[in-house]
Amino acid sequence: MTTAILDINDQSLLITTGLDFSYRESGFAQLTNNGIICGTDAHAMHWQAPQSSFNDYWKRLNQLSLPNKQPWARHNADIAFAQLQKMLLAADSPDRVIFSIPGSVSDPQLALLAGMLNATSSTLLGVIDSGLLAALALRQDSWIVELQLHQTVLSLVRYEHRDDQTNLNIDQQEIIPDLGILQIHNTVANHISERFIKDYRYDPLHSSSGEQAIYDQMTDWLSDLVSHGEVVVTLNTPSGDLSLTLHKEDITNLLQYRLSHLNRVLSAQPEVRAAFTDSAKLNSLLTPDYGHSDTINRIDVAVSCLDIVARIFPDNAEPIRVSSLQIGAATAPQKVSSSDSRRSIATHILHDGQAWSLAKSLSITVSEGQLQLGMGINKKASVCLTFSNNSLQILHQQDNCKVILPEKCSSDETLIVGGYTLKLIEVING
Repeated sequence: MTTAILDINDQSLLITTGLDFSYRESGFAQLTNNGIICGTDAHAMHWQAPQSSFNDYWKRLNQLSLPNKQPWARHNADIAFAQLQKMLLAADSPDRVIFSIPGSVSDPQLALLAGMLNATSSTLLGVIDSGLLAALALRQDSWIVELQLHQTVLSLVRYEHRDDQTNLNIDQQEIIPDLGILQIHNTVANHISERFIKDYRYDPLHSSSGEQAIYDQMTDWLSDLVSHGEVVVTLNTPSGDLSLTLHKEDITNLLQYRLSHLNRVLSAQPEVRAAFTDSAKLNSLLTPDYGHSDTINRIDVAVSCLDIVARIFPDNAEPIRVSSLQIGAATAPQKVSSSDSRRSIATHILHDGQAWSLAKSLSITVSEGQLQLGMGINKKASVCLTFSNNSLQILHQQDNCKVILPEKCSSDETLIVGGYTLKLIEVING
């Protein structure tokens, strides 16, 4: 019997059945005459066909009629259901599903979500707050920060250790409505537009193709920006390729107003540490006070939850929304010991006798039974990776390409792309 955890974060919906499988895609949808397209392909058309594009159907999950009549969807729930089916299909239609949901999801929305799952072949095993799930990676009171498409959710999780029992409970939650990844991208896009107008008298946001080009590359640009301190932005225009350089300090200052609410909440209790899920990693890197905070890998905590699933969700129990846990020492997921962390950090990926540096972004293509690697970002590649904060991060991934990242970016770890295994190595004086 297969059990999957589906994390409902519309910036990056994630379904996990174990370390051997996970699949993610963004909460973008495009309604066409032939059906509903979700994820990366929908994002690639979003700014060129805005009338049939949607990205807030998870945040506004309801059955209210859409503003304009659509052939394949009556309301947001229909669009969400299409993406839910796609996520389940990617995981080979698991028998049981655990929903990991943020504190921003209301009880009526959860009831609707449960009804949607009931219309599939999968059974709802239970529901756990995503902030509580993320806290399985920690061992002390923490603010868990989760960045979604349109908002950020903060969860204060308290730990109580008594004898051989560990109690976790959500003590407080707060929603920051104007701090989503789209608001961050919009702010940076407007800054890029102003710079191009100033330097070249050209406004890339004046056309839908220019908008699409900016947002297609935004994630890559920001990743390079926080990794290297600056990034060269190049756009193809009617006058040819035009370029300018963005500096991390300028973007950090630009976003300070949007990040001020987050800083205010976290600084109100300085004794409580802040931990950012991988969806919110950008927030920590752009906020100087939290640049060295823990980053929680959502796949890791999903696997930890699956390891103790019988303890959290007993068989034959009614599916409930779990916001507190009691975990015995024998069944509690264990943190990586300090000795494990002493392993050297990988510097290269080894393939076919060649070492490919992780100092810059790396593109990997699976084609006709062969694996091809190339430096830089190739949007046509099966997956594009970057090395940041001692971990590998996915910049771009084709929906049909299965990728399993190593838990730690240490030498001797392995990376799996499309069924091919690559080894991480450390090159000294190379």
